Amino acid sequence: MIQGTGFIYTDTGREPSSKGDVIFTPRGHWHGFDNTGTENVVLVWGWSGAGSLEAAGYEIPPEGY
Repeated sequence: MIQGTGFIYTDTGREPSSKGDVIFTPRGHWHGFDNTGTENVVLVWGWSGAGSLEAAGYEIPPEGY
């Protein structure tokens, strides 16, 4: 996490997160983030073993959404 504050959500609960934190979510586990601060959040996400967002299990909104 490069900037901001918030909560990381996983299928096991939620934890506070802020600048400088590294968050690891094991393969096959749901995750998300909620910005609870007053500034923009800057996150760097990475994943392995999938050739696309769809293959990684992300829900992609329909075009024009």
